[in-house]
Amino acid sequence: MLEQIGSLKLYPRAVFPYIIKWLPVKELILILGARQVGKTYLLYNFIKYLLAQGVSERQIFYFDLENIEYLELVNSGVDNFLRYLRTYTTDKKYIFLDEIQYMDNPTNFLKLLVDHYSQEIKLFVTGSSGLTMRHKFKDALVGRRITFEIFPLNFKEFLIFKEKTHIIRILEAAASQMEPLLPIHHREVIDYYEEYVLYGGYPAVVLLNDVDMKRQYLNDIYNAYVHKDISAIFNIENITAYNRLVKFLALQMGNLLNVQELSKTLSITRKTVEKFLKILEDTYVCHLVTPFLVISKKN
Repeated sequence: MLEQIGSLKLYPRAVFPYIIKWLPVKELILILGARQVGKTYLLYNFIKYLLAQGVSERQIFYFDLENIEYLELVNSGVDNFLRYLRTYTTDKKYIFLDEIQYMDNPTNFLKLLVDHYSQEIKLFVTGSSGLTMRHKFKDALVGRRITFEIFPLNFKEFLIFKEKTHIIRILEAAASQMEPLLPIHHREVIDYYEEYVLYGGYPAVVLLNDVDMKRQYLNDIYNAYVHKDISAIFNIENITAYNRLVKFLALQMGNLLNVQELSKTLSITRKTVEKFLKILEDTYVCHLVTPFLVISKKN
């Protein structure tokens, strides 16, 4: 596994240098974000960084908790987990736990490791559902974790992934000189920006060149989100209503939202609409912004 990671071509994310500063501290690094925004590949970046710094492969452990064997191992408790790790090395260990929300009780597991074994272990943890993470973690990990939220690629990162760094230089030069783009540059920038706006910043989608493949991949991401996060974790029975709400919101992006009108339009209760909106925010699908009005009472 580590040999494969070492040979992967990994593109840098803007957040990476900010996270790597926390490598020497004992607190665990918690990375939150939606599915497929690049959390796993960010872990691969850390692994590649550690290998480049001379850390032995024997000291690095990556666990994908969607793998039932790994999930059973961590759910069996700290003692069994440490016994497993120590069969490979007695040196400092760098542990990468991907998709921690699948654990039965991650709070006590991580708390024990941070409180009692931080000299032996450095933890990197990812999770895909903000609501589930907050519910399972509660307050027990306050002071024991450094949290970062990861989002889809911004436009600069998008261009890096497309290997179009010359466009970044063009945009930065125009911005620093406060001058418009030259016509010869304008068309190229617009072409890539339109692709970015249309298909978004999911790294795997950005790296695909075929339009049909992009659409299929986006469809698969959404279906996995509905089945793994919404159905399994949140136990939503009325998935049809949830899907209708998501489609309706996609058509209303950037517009004012009236919850009561949504309730009538979708034939579901106001309470259900509010619950669905909360889930959408906590799973990083959308973000609600309070409108700013001149008359403060209307805000």
